[in-house]
Amino acid sequence: MRGEQSVAETLYEVADCGFRVFHDLPGGENWNIDHVAAGTRGVFLIETKARRRRVSREGQPDHIVVYDGKVLSFPSGEDTRAVPQAERNARSLAELLTRKTEESVAAEPLVVVPGWFVERKGNFPLKAMNTSYLARYLRGRSDRIQAAQVRRIVAALDEECRDVEF
Repeated sequence: MRGEQSVAETLYEVADCGFRVFHDLPGGENWNIDHVAAGTRGVFLIETKARRRRVSREGQPDHIVVYDGKVLSFPSGEDTRAVPQAERNARSLAELLTRKTEESVAAEPLVVVPGWFVERKGNFPLKAMNTSYLARYLRGRSDRIQAAQVRRIVAALDEECRDVEF
């Protein structure tokens, strides 16, 4: 929960770039999307992976996560599920938004690991980063979507978020 809160606070910081942010978007009966940021710079699905620091194995520094495009290698173990989960959720989000807006929408998956330094071993389509880099990454994107389409995307996301029964 604290990891998701940290990412949410970072996303709040980029609202000045025109991003609208949604948290805990229902994805299905038993899963959700951690965060979605939508603006003229794109639609970003953000999957948060928080993990406590533990004693390092094999001499890896205690604060570094190594990302090879498929696996997040923490000092005390590996996460092989985060990347496929983010990719799958981004496809699902893009399909939902395309269906609801009746125009093609792409969603870029990002994996964010709060409190860690992410060392990338190569350049990959799916980005993994910490919260500090997340704000720079989103601010550094150039405009890709017209404002009118963003309004339709935001309306669709807002409708999805409000469609929760209590």
